[in-house]
Amino acid sequence: GDAIRAIVQALPDKQREVFVLYELEQMNGEEIAALVGVPVGTIWTRLHHARKRFKALWVKRHGGRS
Repeated sequence: GDAIRAIVQALPDKQREVFVLYELEQMNGEEIAALVGVPVGTIWTRLHHARKRFKALWVKRHGGRS
């Protein structure tokens, strides 16, 4: 919902791009790498950091509640 959208919007651009394409658009790493124009390893690194930041922001705003 709105809470998830707000947190996604708070992610840095490059992390948000990969997070949205992978988690919401269901694209795979190779597809995202081709679309964005970076190595697939970079995609996994950005996704890792995006997930970590998303979780931290969620906990900060919601105290760990789902």
